[in-house]
Amino acid sequence: MVTDETIVPKAIKEVGLAEILRALEEAIDFVKTKQGDAKVILVGGGNIIIQGKIAGVGEVIRPEYLEVANAVGAAVRRSP
Repeated sequence: MVTDETIVPKAIKEVGLAEILRALEEAIDFVKTKQGDAKVILVGGGNIIIQGKIAGVGEVIRPEYLEVANAVGAAVRRSP
């Protein structure tokens, strides 16, 4: 996460992170098959941006090797 104020001012970073969280919460709510809190698996490099509570989520799972899950999924998709 960028923390150097000379690169990204704190106010801009906070607004950006809030929008990312809002979009994620909306997406999770959209795909729920039942009411209540969901169990969410976060993978890929972007998972580090999501910290703390996610509305509508009861449990967040971050599997081992989560940072390469996107690459593995893309590779499997492209294999014959």
